[in-house]
Amino acid sequence: MSDAIQHLWTLNNNPVLMGPLLQVFYKNLELKPKSFLLSYLILPMVLYRPSRNFLVKARKTSTIRTYLKEKDRIYGLGSRVESYKSLTNLSFQRCIDNQSLQLCDNLSVRLLELETDHQTPSDMIKSAGNLGMIFVDDDIVSIFRKLGLKKL
Repeated sequence: MSDAIQHLWTLNNNPVLMGPLLQVFYKNLELKPKSFLLSYLILPMVLYRPSRNFLVKARKTSTIRTYLKEKDRIYGLGSRVESYKSLTNLSFQRCIDNQSLQLCDNLSVRLLELETDHQTPSDMIKSAGNLGMIFVDDDIVSIFRKLGLKKL
C-alpha cells in the first residue's frame, strides 16, 4: 500500500510539473544576489493549500506582512522546506538543463525562457508568480527571518 502512495506522490510532484513554477517565480522577481535560496520556499508555499489560497488572490500591494496575518499559512513551513528540498533541486536542475533558468556567479537566477506548454495547474502558476511579486521588495535574509526560517 505504501508503494502505491509513493507512486502517486511521484506522479503529482515531479520536476516536469514543478519547473514552470520556478520559472514564473523568477519572472516576477528582480535579479537579486543569492536569490537562488528563495527557490527552496516556492514549492512549500505554493503547494500548501492555505498558503496557495492567499497567493492566488495576492495583489501588487500584498507583502510578507499581509501573508503572515494568518498563522496557518506558515504552519510547518520549516518541515515542508526540508521535505521539498530534493524536488526543488531536481526541478531547478531540469530548468537549467532546458536552458530556461540560468544560475549566475552571485547565486542570482536569471529567467532565459518561459515554458508555455506545460501541464502545471493554473492556480499554482499564478501563486508562484504572485509569490515572486511579494518577495520583490525584501532582501533574502529578511524574507527568511520574517518567515521564521533559520536554516535550509
